Amino acid sequence: LAKLDPEAIAQVSQDAWPLIRDADELHDALLSLGIVFADESTAWNHEFQQLVKAGRAAEVTLPVGWDSSPVRPLNCLVSDGTGVPSYKRGWIAAERWPLVQAVYPGISAKPVPQLPPSLQKEWEPAAGRLELVRGRILTSGPTTARDIAQRLLLGESQVEASLESLEGSGVVMRGKFSDGTGAPSHDERATQWCERRLLARIHRLTLDGLRQK
Repeated sequence: LAKLDPEAIAQVSQDAWPLIRDADELHDALLSLGIVFADESTAWNHEFQQLVKAGRAAEVTLPVGWDSSPVRPLNCLVSDGTGVPSYKRGWIAAERWPLVQAVYPGISAKPVPQLPPSLQKEWEPAAGRLELVRGRILTSGPTTARDIAQRLLLGESQVEASLESLEGSGVVMRGKFSDGTGAPSHDERATQWCERRLLARIHRLTLDGLRQK
């Protein structure tokens, strides 16, 4: 196809994001995503509090600016008292505590997850980043390395390395899938990435739309 239908891209992108109806579904989503931030999770607060009370989740705080990655001013940033945002809050499943500790130096959790030895896995930072990027690409439509980097507070080159690894294992494809009107990035020249099955669904919806015309 020369061009994918923007409405198909928008529909698949929306459907890819987790649908949360109870605490168990939120726990599954947190396991898949690795971490979600306050600006994208407020609708799930009731379910999250249930998980916290059960010891299955925790709120985490990240110092912003621990690396050189560009960070957009989001409403989940917390002021340090000077009016300058310096922290970002998010949620994790308790099982993901070792992972985010490896990826984000200086991260703190409240409450600190208490894990049995069988779940106290040691993560290499690169492997942890790969897991977080995988979680994002599985729940997004076409996106860019820059968009993922800004969302996860990672370096763009780190995200690109993770995406290339996922591409090598057949999980994602790169290309130019949208004209920028429905994509998160405003850089129309940027390479876009999309999970293979989501891209196949966009293709099918595009073809269905063409047949109906």
